[in-house]
Amino acid sequence: MTLNILGKTFLSVLCAVTLFTGCSDDDDNSPFVGLDNNMLSFSLTQGVTTWQAAIDDNEIVITVPEGTELAGATATYRLSEQAAIFPDPAGINLWNEEQQFVVKSYNQTRRTYKYTIQYTPVSEVANITLNSQAEVDAFGTHGVTAIEGSLFIGLTENTTDPIMNLNGLSKLTEVMGQLQIGQYYQGEYLDGLAKIKRAGSILITTVGTGVAKNLKSVSFPALTLIRRDLNLYNGKQIESLSMPLLKTILGNSEIQETSITSFNMNSLQQVGGSIIFNSNQLTDLEFPDLESIGDQLYLYASTSGAGFPKLTTINLPILGTCSRIRFEGAESLETLRIPKLKALSTLSFQKSLSFTDINTTIKDLESIETLTLSSTSVLQLDATGKTIEKLTISPNGTDQFTLTGKDTFGDIEFANNNQAPLPILVGINTIANYSIRTARGSVSLDGVKAITGSLSTSPVTMNVLDELLLPDLESVGSIKTHLGSNGVATRLNAPKLTEVTGSLALTVNTSQADLSYINLPVLSKVGGELNIAGKTTSQQTITQINCFPKLSSVGEVTIKGFKKLFNFSPFKPMIEQVSKWTVTYCGSNPTLQQMKDSPTGILAIIKKQTYEKKSPFLCCLRTYRSVRQLYE
Repeated sequence: MTLNILGKTFLSVLCAVTLFTGCSDDDDNSPFVGLDNNMLSFSLTQGVTTWQAAIDDNEIVITVPEGTELAGATATYRLSEQAAIFPDPAGINLWNEEQQFVVKSYNQTRRTYKYTIQYTPVSEVANITLNSQAEVDAFGTHGVTAIEGSLFIGLTENTTDPIMNLNGLSKLTEVMGQLQIGQYYQGEYLDGLAKIKRAGSILITTVGTGVAKNLKSVSFPALTLIRRDLNLYNGKQIESLSMPLLKTILGNSEIQETSITSFNMNSLQQVGGSIIFNSNQLTDLEFPDLESIGDQLYLYASTSGAGFPKLTTINLPILGTCSRIRFEGAESLETLRIPKLKALSTLSFQKSLSFTDINTTIKDLESIETLTLSSTSVLQLDATGKTIEKLTISPNGTDQFTLTGKDTFGDIEFANNNQAPLPILVGINTIANYSIRTARGSVSLDGVKAITGSLSTSPVTMNVLDELLLPDLESVGSIKTHLGSNGVATRLNAPKLTEVTGSLALTVNTSQADLSYINLPVLSKVGGELNIAGKTTSQQTITQINCFPKLSSVGEVTIKGFKKLFNFSPFKPMIEQVSKWTVTYCGSNPTLQQMKDSPTGILAIIKKQTYEKKSPFLCCLRTYRSVRQLYE
């Protein structure tokens, strides 16, 4: 058995040695496989300067200072063993441009590399002021590509060497502070700023100073970011504004250029503050990529009245965030497209006489806090399914406006100088607040059953309201109105009104003999103050306030200006509930306590006995004043 074991061991060792020896002989005689196709290193040399590339996966990246010219540079590289590259880098001259290379391994496996160049800025840490052409040209020799400060151009007049062009600034890619073009820049264009990608803010002249009279075009073809504001205040000179790659303005954009006929901010996506235009000659205003405005889009006519005579369309197809949109003096505006916008705090059209179709504009909006239609040609508004907290209507002519909704609506303010009737309300019976300012002598508020807040009327210029008809009103928070003019018949008719939860304030100017023209037959409660005042020069005949036959509860009473009024008996049944009672300039001016003490509420001239006890002179003076007041 021992011999068998030794024999087997010997055979095993012999096989192992044979196999090892056999494998070694095969490796020595095998051909080169050559699987690797790697770019191991790459560099460019220009003169005495060499730039080593960073190689990451299939990317070859050379980083050089901005403005570096690499044309004609020599490439040095190292590949995997027996790999080949094409095209041959030795035949490449345009190293400032992107290139592609294919590295082929020994076994013909291919790998594609992309060559790109990255630039680092050459910075100047200072505020730079350039007021002559020589200074602009000299700055260009420094090779500066970024200013870590502000750049001021043409702020001071130089009559011997004015700045005519900005070619010396052609290497600039960034101004971290303010870039300002002043009134003494004499060039027509800003071509030397074509490479600027980022700016802290941009200001073209300033309000209240002169303008750069020759400047016709403002173009920043490479600009992508303005960290603060864009302000153009160059009056009537600039005809074209182009920033086609601009994506972000973190502050405001205000453009006061009344002669602009060409405008391009087609890549703009975000404005942190507002977009403001003061007059221009555009026919349409497009922001195809704009998603967000932090505050408002505001178009207004300049004091010179230039306005927007040709602007018919404003298109904001993907705007999703904006607080306010306001137009003043966009007299030719017909179309506003905001299909993605769901909510606005303010939407206002003023002096936009060509604008007629508000329903298409707000079709996709769900809520508007304040909607203003002043001096427009809009005659119909369908608010069904929308929340409008306040509607201000000021029609341009005498046509009647129609408002459609469902049951309840927010505030309505109506103002018109041209005898236009109140709006027709379709499907609406409850209003939060209603304010009426009209030149019409008669107003009828049909279909409204409840006003939860206030109903107020006021005259235009010196006119007053002679007739206020509230045929369907049952409850109201408060009423304040001026009724009648001297010698004109007046009427206030609210046959269904039962409750005023707040105050009821009536100022009557008519010289009618009594108050029977105030018809409130079922009014039973005034929760706040009942204030009725007459014009003291005309209210000489009113002897009794008897226009509230069902009134049983009132919080406060104020009566003023009825010279013949001594009879307050209609208020006697409820006097114990009255918390405050004030009567002045009437025939008798009783206090609350005197009303409570009176058995009837009919009081003659009141003498204050306290004066008689303390001072006979004051007593006589008081009596004289009372008698004089009676006969005035």
